[in-house]
Parts: sequence; C-alpha cells; structure tokens
Amino acid sequence: PLTRVWCLFEFFLSSRQHLDLVFVTNAGVVGDDGCSSFDVALEMGKKIESLQVETCEASSEEDKKNIFQYIISELGSLERM
Repeated sequence: PLTRVWCLFEFFLSSRQHLDLVFVTNAGVVGDDGCSSFDVALEMGKKIESLQVETCEASSEEDKKNIFQYIISELGSLERM
C-alpha cells in the first residue's frame, strides 16, 4: 500500500486542496463501523510517516518523471514531500 507514485501524487494534491482523504483497506473504509481497527490505523500512520516518494513505483516512467517534476516545482525537492 502507498507504494505507487500516482497514489502519493493524489494524496499530495488532495492535501494541497484541503480535501478529505478516505483510506480503503481489505477490511473496508478506515474509520467506518466495519473497519474501526486501531491496528489498521496505526500501521497506516507508520507507513505514511515513512513514505519517500522517490522510492515509489510507476508503470510509466514518463508519468513518474512528470510527477517528480511537478512536486519539485511546487516544493523545491522530492524530500520535502
């Protein structure tokens, strides 16, 4: 989870627009009654905290390059994401 550059890019754009984020796992939508596991939320938090966009994968190298260029133009570097 959260290893694809497009997913992180959507996360980035959503946060820049102050949009609500919804995370869906095999157990369901995080925070819903059917998926209220503290362990799931804790693991997602750990994953988000340690994300490094430069190590993410993409099926299209051109997409990855363009996303990286956009992030750099907005934040100054990939490390700041």
